[in-house]
Amino acid sequence: MVGRSIDNLYPPRTSPPTRQPLLEVKGVSAAGIVDNIHLTVHRGEVVGLFGLMGSGRTELARILFGIDPFEGGVVLIDGKPITRFSPRGSIRERVAFVTENRREEGLLMNINIAENVALVALPAFCQTPAQIVDRDRMMDAVSGAVNTLQLKSGDIRQQPARSLSGGN
Repeated sequence: MVGRSIDNLYPPRTSPPTRQPLLEVKGVSAAGIVDNIHLTVHRGEVVGLFGLMGSGRTELARILFGIDPFEGGVVLIDGKPITRFSPRGSIRERVAFVTENRREEGLLMNINIAENVALVALPAFCQTPAQIVDRDRMMDAVSGAVNTLQLKSGDIRQQPARSLSGGN
């Protein structure tokens, strides 16, 4: 699909998933959206949600990341109940969300590619009490990620995200 080997991105597992739950979803419900969802993800597992349009997979992902609210049930990370959901808290817990509609929900189309890549980790590039971004450090990290993933683009510091093709 990508025209090259990606084996280096998926090294062999050094150990199997543990029996210790990392994420537990117990009875999560949101009226008219999802009803009584139960899910357990163990350390080391890679899990994907799939289903037909309208089945609630996207809505459940948005709920678990903290974008949308839910009315019933409980979510635990490392055995601790999460009581206040927010994208910021999810990122702090090392939970990520990749939207299926990147153009409308996942990118800031008028800023450059580098800033879009760095956005989620922006606090890591702020080293002063005033929280000023160290742009050199940020660009080094972004360039490293672009090289590792072998992304093909123009100058990521100049090229706006809207110029990307939108393909997978």
